[in-house]
Amino acid sequence: QASFLEACEARRRESGAAPMLQRRTVWLHFVASLVFALAVGATVAATEKVTEAAMQLAAPDPSAPPGDATTLGRSSDAMTELLHWAVEHSDPEKLKEVMRKYQERNLTLKDVYGQDMIDAFFVNEGSVMQEAIKTISDFRNSSKSDADLEDALNRLHDLVYQVDQARNLHIMDGLRPLLELALSSERSAETGALALWTLGVAAQNNMPVQADLLALDGLRRLVGELSRCDPGKRELVPEDSAWCSKLLFAVSAMVKNNVTILDEADSIGLFQWLLDVGLQHPSVAMAKKALGLLDTALSMQPELSILKSLPARQDALAETLLGLLQGRDGSYDQDLPEKVLRLVNKLLSLRPLLFEPSFRPAFAAGTHAAVARCLAAMGEDREFCDGLAGLSRHADLALAARDLADEEL
Repeated sequence: QASFLEACEARRRESGAAPMLQRRTVWLHFVASLVFALAVGATVAATEKVTEAAMQLAAPDPSAPPGDATTLGRSSDAMTELLHWAVEHSDPEKLKEVMRKYQERNLTLKDVYGQDMIDAFFVNEGSVMQEAIKTISDFRNSSKSDADLEDALNRLHDLVYQVDQARNLHIMDGLRPLLELALSSERSAETGALALWTLGVAAQNNMPVQADLLALDGLRRLVGELSRCDPGKRELVPEDSAWCSKLLFAVSAMVKNNVTILDEADSIGLFQWLLDVGLQHPSVAMAKKALGLLDTALSMQPELSILKSLPARQDALAETLLGLLQGRDGSYDQDLPEKVLRLVNKLLSLRPLLFEPSFRPAFAAGTHAAVARCLAAMGEDREFCDGLAGLSRHADLALAARDLADEEL
């Protein structure tokens, strides 16, 4: 008979699993083989052969570079730790007794656990992805319910967290229909929001997917849809707010960590929308996403052309930022003042003379109140609040420096 490792590798080749999934596929086969060995009444000595084969998988891969995420090892791999824990905490005598009962009743693993569990051990992720894409591509078919589409989107969403599977999305003709569904008015806002979320997960920190989306005119189309999220143009219902939040997430995922796309986004008005609409959005989630994206974008590309327009916007921007420091709807959100303070510090580092002199005392009062609210909400856990106070002092130093006379410098 072929060895356990050879059998697993053969199974991987049959399933067409991507190389990066090989180790996880082997682990699933190991678990299935071990359970099966016990289920048919094998002795503990026999199952030790299976365990010994698994130990070979637990050893670090000598061909993998240091620190490579695919390198398995007892100290770093969760599956290995789980295996060791299971072996160390198993009672061989009890296992043999259970297996004896299985034999007496002529039970199989399928009888005990069901076909669904057996199938779960041998999931072909490529096939699952193809089926999901097939369903999504047919979203204009009225016979497909929103529930059908959302089920396919959920399966696809789980898969594209894997970098390679996200890259396969366009190769498998799934990126375009996913974009079309995300922006379609033919389906519910909830379905569109899930499609946008899946799109964002696939694109985040994944430059090949970002490039594929750019080639599909995805950036222009996504940014163009932000106008649907302007409360000054239409009344937004809760479903719209959820869709808009996921839209901004998808846009952020596409432009982050890619200077070329940041420049393209700047040229088509993304950052103008964030300053004029996003920061003032009634949804706290949208305002926080706008703050975070502006801070990240300016950190990555400090020469964005939107900076040239800041002097003309400084009064409105100051009013908006001070308002955000005070919070929304009387409720406390610890992330909001932190994001405001980080953006103010970033703006002052790039444009030290931004804001009128009156901004400094108003900002100091706002940050003092924000820190006080933080302390009241956090109790004895002062670390986060101390961080807010530190950001406040840093910004105040920048504001104070420009007030010094030349002879004082």
